Amino acid sequence: RIMTIEHVSAVYRLDNPSLDRSLWVVYLSVVLLSTLIGDCIILYSSIKHSAIKLNPYLVTVILHLAVCDLLSGIVFVLPTLVSLIADSWVLGEPLAYIHLYLNNCTYQINNYLISILACSKLILLKFPYKTRFWERRHGHV
Repeated sequence: RIMTIEHVSAVYRLDNPSLDRSLWVVYLSVVLLSTLIGDCIILYSSIKHSAIKLNPYLVTVILHLAVCDLLSGIVFVLPTLVSLIADSWVLGEPLAYIHLYLNNCTYQINNYLISILACSKLILLKFPYKTRFWERRHGHV
């Protein structure tokens, strides 16, 4: 089935427009602000000031996770917030396809990065002497 702009607009129509929409707008605004502020703080403090004192490999994975989270906030939350305020998808049909495609991509990448972070922490605990020499270049997945 081919997705059209009507399918995307139907997702953003709510049953109780006044209450539901205002709650979702407030929620998504808080999510967008916390994502932008939090990820920018992580990126700035770890790149400029080397504030995260962990294994360089883990710091690199955390930086990749922050960039992907920032991208998902911009790609998913911001268009959804605009669509909820406007009561339909107003960004056009090509951006609807890009929105859905990038949303799926960023969620997949976030899941992989979280799995890599958890597995690498386990490996660091299990083999502390072998992983002592992991460098930042090994963290670029």
